[in-house]
Amino acid sequence: MATNGWIKLWRALADNSLWLERPFSKGQAWIDLLLLAQRQDNEGLDRYGNIVKFERGKAYKSIGYLSERWGWSKPRVQRFLENLEKASMIAVESRAGYGTTITIANWGKYQDKQTRGDTRHDTRDVTNGVPEALHNIRSKEDIRRKERARETDPLDADGPPPKGTPEYDRWRNQ
Repeated sequence: MATNGWIKLWRALADNSLWLERPFSKGQAWIDLLLLAQRQDNEGLDRYGNIVKFERGKAYKSIGYLSERWGWSKPRVQRFLENLEKASMIAVESRAGYGTTITIANWGKYQDKQTRGDTRHDTRDVTNGVPEALHNIRSKEDIRRKERARETDPLDADGPPPKGTPEYDRWRNQ
């Protein structure tokens, strides 16, 4: 496996049903932290209505939020973050009433690099901005819906019914 170089990930992956299947693996949780981190500095309101600065390379998420998102217990999330911190991959700062700030180590080193050619035009479907590779991914609900359709009327489902069945013969002769 190649261990040098890097890839760009589309942030919408963080909301994809395949990505959000729980429980997360450790690797999936690590990549999720990268996806949750701010991509650029900006300002916003905290939950008390105060204007705060959100810094790039930092994820502002509570242990409870990550626990729910990853399908892990709060102690497991805490241990995971501690292990990443020991490995110098992140720095964690908790403030009462403000939640947890997770700073990704070396954020700028990896995120500021530019590839030789800008790959945006190579990987995006021009019509709606969705990477072409994601067009064929179906959610679990889509797959279940197709299976239910096949059970009720095999001719309505995508693809052929099992060979050797009357439904297959009707499907083939359409």
